[in-house]
Amino acid sequence: MAKAVFTSQENTFTLLDTPGQESFSETVINSAALAEMAILVVSAKKFEFKQCLENNSYRAQITEQLRIIRGQGIEQIIIAVNKMDLMKWAKNRYDEVKNYLLKVAEDLGFLRQNIKFIPVSALTGANILKPLQQTDSSRCNWYRGQSLIEILNHKVFIRDDVLCHTTLGQTEEHDQIKSSTQQNDKDKLLMKIYDKFSNDKKQLFIKCLIQQGRLEKGDRLSLLPQNLPVQALTIQDTRDRLTEVARKGELITIELNASDEQAV
Repeated sequence: MAKAVFTSQENTFTLLDTPGQESFSETVINSAALAEMAILVVSAKKFEFKQCLENNSYRAQITEQLRIIRGQGIEQIIIAVNKMDLMKWAKNRYDEVKNYLLKVAEDLGFLRQNIKFIPVSALTGANILKPLQQTDSSRCNWYRGQSLIEILNHKVFIRDDVLCHTTLGQTEEHDQIKSSTQQNDKDKLLMKIYDKFSNDKKQLFIKCLIQQGRLEKGDRLSLLPQNLPVQALTIQDTRDRLTEVARKGELITIELNASDEQAV
């Protein structure tokens, strides 16, 4: 699982990038368990999408990825139809991809209002940051929707077990989030461990998502189900920087005062 953090004018996002190959299904499962929403990138290129339609293996991969995403509790998905520049932004090609994947997604339990399709070109950056009407309106005069980053900024996350970690300006909405954060800090700490590793110095680390409460350096913890007592010696935040405190919604790495990786 590759992780990257990026910040827009309104929010801070943690991107968990997973390959689409069948051999990486476990990685997709782990990533989906931590995510609030999903972005599925598919190719609009004729040969590549034809493979998806006609090759049972390719078709099964896409269906399996959508099934995993929905099965992990994610209700909202953005489907980015990529390489539209190679297809000269042909609307009929976009509609063909959209109509096929819309049916697959709905059959797997996604509600139509929670599925957002968007044409993009990752190579040129078209419709990623700025909407097409500001950059490629002459090439694509049929799409008048938002860019990918605009959709992400205005998406309402509805997953209960994961909280979006956001940074907003000093507004009434910011005050509400600040008040919510203060309340969350009082909650009992609960974290989801999704990975563990040790280094050549025999230091043991766990990677976690904080689901409620807050964690401070030096806090004593109990790891379930074995009720193993440990202490958080160091904390690395979502950007892998050392920090003293971490809160709900953050993906963090913790160094533990334990040496037996098998016991964790």
